[in-house]
Amino acid sequence: PRKLSLMARWSYLTGMRESNMLALKLSAACEAGVTYTPVKARKNKPAVPILIEWSDELRSVWRLAAGMRIGAQPLFPTTSGGFYSRDSFQSLWQRWRKRVGIEDLRWHDIRRKAGSDSDSDATATDLLAHSDGAVTRKHYRVKPHAVKPLK
Repeated sequence: PRKLSLMARWSYLTGMRESNMLALKLSAACEAGVTYTPVKARKNKPAVPILIEWSDELRSVWRLAAGMRIGAQPLFPTTSGGFYSRDSFQSLWQRWRKRVGIEDLRWHDIRRKAGSDSDSDATATDLLAHSDGAVTRKHYRVKPHAVKPLK
């Protein structure tokens, strides 16, 4: 479905957690990009707001998802116009996975792909809003290292 496709593209481009994406409001957009506060933070440290700067592709996804709507509405609304709960979104995602035959794909895999495709560990850590690069390196930087054979 178009909405699910836009959600997946948004998650890949931003590395945003599912819960942040589902809670994202149209009012989060500004001229510089989209601001959100990650739902997870390190113990005893406040969550720091993140500004994701616009790219042409990100702006395009935003415009397609937002349409003509403005204000504090969800970027990705349910059919009734409200916010998706985690359960309702997972139900939608699981039905779609079964329909296309990729039942072993989790939504979190899109976030992992964003971290893996980032140019560097530091870029991936920033994109994924991790406070420590060790988590990023251990769980998200999964592309194999290219090596050349001897002959």
